[in-house]
Amino acid sequence: MIGSDNANSLTLRADYASRTILLTGDLEPPGMDDLLAGEPIACDVALAPHHGSSRSGQDEFLAWCRPEWVVISAAANEGDAAVTASGNVAARALHTGRSGAVQVTLGAGRFEVRTWRREPW
Repeated sequence: MIGSDNANSLTLRADYASRTILLTGDLEPPGMDDLLAGEPIACDVALAPHHGSSRSGQDEFLAWCRPEWVVISAAANEGDAAVTASGNVAARALHTGRSGAVQVTLGAGRFEVRTWRREPW
């Protein structure tokens, strides 16, 4: 175990129906550095590491996985580093503190991202 509990946070890759989702938990350096040292993973949806904090290397992470969507799980006034960084890689950002919970539906020929208010994107 190196670094804080956050640095040792589990990262989960889920592949289904030709789609990929990355769930990074509360990941921050040096664990983030270990992840980024690996082969890049193209994904459809990524959970912003460490709630979108600037301490977790959002620019590098989003350039590494190039998500179509990035979900920032943070209070309305936090996580803006991921929103700013996502502008560099063309990811569409949803912020739970502003949009509510985010639902991703995958299925045969189906890929849908919705907010708690059931707004389709």
